[in-house]
Amino acid sequence: MGPGGFGENLTVSGLDEERVCIGDVFEVGGARVQVSKPRGPCANISKRWKLPSLLARVTETGRTGWYLRVLEEGTVEAGQAVRLLGRPFPEWTVRRVFRLRVEPDSDPGALERVAGCEALSPGWRRQFAALGTRSRDGS
Repeated sequence: MGPGGFGENLTVSGLDEERVCIGDVFEVGGARVQVSKPRGPCANISKRWKLPSLLARVTETGRTGWYLRVLEEGTVEAGQAVRLLGRPFPEWTVRRVFRLRVEPDSDPGALERVAGCEALSPGWRRQFAALGTRSRDGS
């Protein structure tokens, strides 16, 4: 599969879910962007590529990609450098946050902590807060 095969808008070599953290701020061309959440793969990728096991494989490997919020608009072109400007939450790699979402029992103590990560998208923060409350209350 080539660039765009998973619906991504940017394909960047040297960055992956283990190296990128929620809240990371990057400069790309004239734009500044921030990592807001892991991408949640859906069944459409299996349908598009006619590979029934693809969704399970992506979930298993954690190679999901991530979403960016635009902090400063600018022109982005192929071949431009991607420069890390800041990493406010180094403990929350994209892979770790995705893994908590699909396996919340893997680290119950982390659920409420990640819910407090201000750079994480509000929807994911609410979900983690609810999971943390259920875990703490034993329900």
